Amino acid sequence: MKNRLVIAGSLALLALGTDAALGESRPNILIIVADDMGWNDVSMHGGPIPTPNIDRLAAAGLEFKRFYTNPKCSPSRAALLTGRDPLKLGLTYATVYPWSPYGVALSEHFIGESFRAHGYETAMVGKWHLGHHIPAHHPNNRGFDYFFGSLNTGGDYFTHVNQGGFDLQRNGASVPEFAGRYNTDLYTAESVHWLREVRDKSKPFLLYIAYKAPHSPFQAPPELIEEFGHVYPAMMVSMDRGIGRILDALDQEDVADDTIVLFFSDNGATQGGGSNEPLRGFKLSTYEGGIRVVAVMRWPAVLGARTVSEQVITSLDLFPTLASAAGIDVLAERQLDGEDLWSALESGRVVDRGDIFYAAENFLGREFSFSVLRGGTKLVQHVKQTFEDVDVVNELYDVREDPNESRDLADQRPELVSELAGALADWRRQHPYAGSHTQLVPHPGWRAPLDWAEMMRLNGLNIDERHDDNLYGAGNAGTRGLLDDAYGDRGRLIYPTPQAERQP
Repeated sequence: MKNRLVIAGSLALLALGTDAALGESRPNILIIVADDMGWNDVSMHGGPIPTPNIDRLAAAGLEFKRFYTNPKCSPSRAALLTGRDPLKLGLTYATVYPWSPYGVALSEHFIGESFRAHGYETAMVGKWHLGHHIPAHHPNNRGFDYFFGSLNTGGDYFTHVNQGGFDLQRNGASVPEFAGRYNTDLYTAESVHWLREVRDKSKPFLLYIAYKAPHSPFQAPPELIEEFGHVYPAMMVSMDRGIGRILDALDQEDVADDTIVLFFSDNGATQGGGSNEPLRGFKLSTYEGGIRVVAVMRWPAVLGARTVSEQVITSLDLFPTLASAAGIDVLAERQLDGEDLWSALESGRVVDRGDIFYAAENFLGREFSFSVLRGGTKLVQHVKQTFEDVDVVNELYDVREDPNESRDLADQRPELVSELAGALADWRRQHPYAGSHTQLVPHPGWRAPLDWAEMMRLNGLNIDERHDDNLYGAGNAGTRGLLDDAYGDRGRLIYPTPQAERQP
């Protein structure tokens, strides 16, 4: 077994030598993300679906009781991989659909880039969902040395066809030979293959596995459906068994004790899918059922077994926290919005947090769900807008004492409601809703490619791939300032222009 040495800070790096020399002393990082899994979809929470391997992770490590994500797919993944508020990335209101020609800005820094610069080998297996239009959006160009998976959300679990085009690839080339094999099993097999056969075993690794399960379409192998009586539990069991095979591979490779394993869901379960009981709400809402998710972390020699943490932690915090645990510097030029909580997790302390904001879009852009969390107090705001008016309803909950959000305290604490609503409005002004409108259905003239990997390659032949931010073509501070003023309370551009720079 390798010796473990966690080194913090650039001064320590300079004193002890190069990153390559230190590589073997650093922990491996394995991040596993489920898609639309509910709070009650695991047996350790009392649910009816057997998930012994997720339970096994929790039994050997730390379970988070207050782990928060964004209430839908793309924003949660962007937060995880960049440590930056999805609002600033234009993704809070907008999921990247197959017909969406955008992704995370090329100027943003991804977790794999920092880890790779410090001697890690990086890989991703699974669902990307952060941009598929140009080569610069590809995982291989966003910090991952190796990629096997799909660029889009959805798609058939067996044919791997999405909107009529094949969407399963390895490092930019489609792999049609896998048509007919179940997606979840493929992701498991590829992850084990990479751990055993592909990686450079002289280096520490960062492996990110993003299962599609149990996201719709609800499909599973017939034998599992027959065994468990319904497709949804069959999907969950397939994923759980896959996680077990990956954990077994860590044992067989003699790296389990040297690997931080993190598992969580990108958001809560959907209506008609899994169960968030006893939490209120579903995916796309900012009630606890939409944003408080199952999450566990295992590092046997550092984190105690069967530990439960009440620390408020979000997907935004994972990049800086894991970097700190690994003893590497975050190399992003822009300040991360997540916090480094490693010392709190390692020591078992609970630290207070500042305000934490969430948003979701529902119902074709006319109804929104927002929330702001301050300690144990949470404002949930519903906004319904038409061409004639806007209706706003505020609800206030003490989610420490009432995690199921059954008692609305808004009438009892109107001053706090006003204060938190004001903080929420200030946060929303960082980016206009008009700049990130979600297109839930494609334009009638849109057509999907026959092959998603080939489409990205062809687009790369004639595209502007500059790494600066595209602020709606507003090329100077004066223009941006005028647009900011025109939008007013409805929102501002991604990086508000300082007043002193505005032209009269």
